[in-house]
Amino acid sequence: MRSATLITALSALLSVRASPFASSESTGELSKRPSKNDLCERNLPITRDGSELKLNGKRWTASGANVYWLGLDENVIPPAGQPFYARFNASYPTKGRITEVMNVLNTMGAHLIRSQTLGVSVGNPLSMMPSLGGKFNFLRFRGINLDTSDNSKLDPRVMEFYTNPTIVSDFKNYISHYMSHKNRYTGLTYAEDPTIAIIETGNELGGPIFGDMNVPNSWTQEIASFVKSLAPEKLVMDGTYGINTTHFAVSTIDLFSDHFYPLNNTKLTAGIALVASTDRVYSAGEYDWTGLKGGDSLQSFYSIVEAQQEKPKPVISGDLFWSLFEHNVPDCTQFVNHSDGFTLQYGNPANSAQVNGQISTIRQHFFRMLGKVVGADLPAVACPGPLHSKATK
Repeated sequence: MRSATLITALSALLSVRASPFASSESTGELSKRPSKNDLCERNLPITRDGSELKLNGKRWTASGANVYWLGLDENVIPPAGQPFYARFNASYPTKGRITEVMNVLNTMGAHLIRSQTLGVSVGNPLSMMPSLGGKFNFLRFRGINLDTSDNSKLDPRVMEFYTNPTIVSDFKNYISHYMSHKNRYTGLTYAEDPTIAIIETGNELGGPIFGDMNVPNSWTQEIASFVKSLAPEKLVMDGTYGINTTHFAVSTIDLFSDHFYPLNNTKLTAGIALVASTDRVYSAGEYDWTGLKGGDSLQSFYSIVEAQQEKPKPVISGDLFWSLFEHNVPDCTQFVNHSDGFTLQYGNPANSAQVNGQISTIRQHFFRMLGKVVGADLPAVACPGPLHSKATK
């Protein structure tokens, strides 16, 4: 949830499985010993069967969180000597911060993480591609957003991102470098790694007017097909902000999504029906979880998602709240704050009863999506502490 994001693409969606982050380049370590079945499934791709996602032949639900800062963050000042780009307040998150959110999401029953900065990475010295034509840098990732929320400042040149052959070629070159990068812990390229389950063509993509869904079919077809050519087992999600029904003609798109600020049950139900007509999968890719800014209740929104799971063709695979932050590890006394009003901090003693009630509702929903029932309690998750003090590189 930010201002319109146009020149940004490739959000990475990571599947959360038993001890999945042992294969993560972000942590590079094993947090617990998985079972033989866990090990087997961890190495299998998420697949789509019509309007249903599957893992190892069984239905796989995709509820979880947006953790956009896994690649690069602008919310903290790192210790002296650590990489830092002051103009954007950009730094790499520590392994401890990443480890903690992974542990929190496992405790919450999450299955999926959506992270823009693990896909978008251009335009500053800490990026994968600091400048066009420059050396690719695989430290961590960050993107550049173009704000078109003020319609008095519309710039029709934004459409060149989709239509200018040189720009499209540059973007495909970026995608190729991204997909061919080899994780130094697993020896797998990003194209090969099944933990990266879904590639989203962008975040809230559109044209000159925010929310206009003006993303050409030809561009969507070209980019989705290119991703599939590099990584045939990856699922591809349309990054348009909203359900652009003309994109149903693009057969290489597996999932469609929409964002909810505030929660809107009518919009959710309509989106599910639209995507059902094309036998693909729908995701509520972002939503306001707080209950403080109007809209429908969190529980009523979840009831719609859960009711779909009782059907042979569920259509909606799950939902991803915006957005999760935890401690500024190795400092386990300080929680990281973000300025947009949607920060979820699991276990923060400063949380109000209302906030913890909402978090409990989320956790119970995530477990119901797994076919399990848990109570309203919020089990404690330990802060990793100073053992994870170094920034990711």
